[in-house]
Amino acid sequence: MSILAGLSLPTPESERILELEGILAHDRRSLPARGESQTDPAALHLTEMPTERIRRFTHALGTTGGNLDNDTIDFLTIRLLLNDFTSAVGHLRAVANISASLIDTAAKSVREAQELMKVEDGREEKMRALGGSDPGAS
Repeated sequence: MSILAGLSLPTPESERILELEGILAHDRRSLPARGESQTDPAALHLTEMPTERIRRFTHALGTTGGNLDNDTIDFLTIRLLLNDFTSAVGHLRAVANISASLIDTAAKSVREAQELMKVEDGREEKMRALGGSDPGAS
């Protein structure tokens, strides 16, 4: 009886499953540094994107070595990859919505300032037409 009889040698399938487990366990989402604004919702969404996991899952799919016996493992890897892509798209949509809201707010402020300038220009024109002094010429 061999000493190795009770030990199972790692198979390519078990190694791939361990690789997937490692990818799932080793989540390296970067948090903002202490000096960075931690209240910026767009930055927080971007740090929550699983970009490293997407890269590692994609790499895991590319290293099957042409072995067609890994269909179940490939299916699992693709499913995990699609979940991470779904998460990333959700975060990017949130960032886009936040950005659109900020742009709308800025555009509204610019329009309000333009309206005030038109009113002020109209007042100055009326003062000049009435023969008054130009308030800005002092």
